[in-house]
Amino acid sequence: MNKGKLKVVLYLSAIFLVGGVVGGFISNKFVKPPFRRGPVTAERMTDRQMRGMVRELKLTPEQVEKIRPIIKDISNKIKEARRESFLEFIKLHEERDERMSAELTPEQRIKMKQMEERQRRRVKRYISGERRHQRPRGDLPPPPEDAPRPEKLPE
Repeated sequence: MNKGKLKVVLYLSAIFLVGGVVGGFISNKFVKPPFRRGPVTAERMTDRQMRGMVRELKLTPEQVEKIRPIIKDISNKIKEARRESFLEFIKLHEERDERMSAELTPEQRIKMKQMEERQRRRVKRYISGERRHQRPRGDLPPPPEDAPRPEKLPE
């Protein structure tokens, strides 16, 4: 490669590199992905809703003063309803597992426990925001040959 071509390649590489660095800084400064915003709290929900209402409805300071506690109260109630709903969800899954377990062989119960543990780990990773090392769906092993197919499942 002659010196002229080498200079062109080096200049283009430098421009590309500088563009990437500048783009990274700009994106870091102005883009806030959900995982960088922190957990959703009643206070944050209230603030977000109030900003939207002030902007869209042109609320007066007096209206903001009266409406903010209403939104905060409802946000707290929503948070509590979600917590209660989640607890009910857990109870229903436990009931399902207990009732199913009575119909399974000992080997199947062991396998079911392993499946539950894998699911718990996935949920913990999801809740903690750790989603990087998940295996793509296409990489799942095929089901065993003797596994029931959806159209053949017993009723």
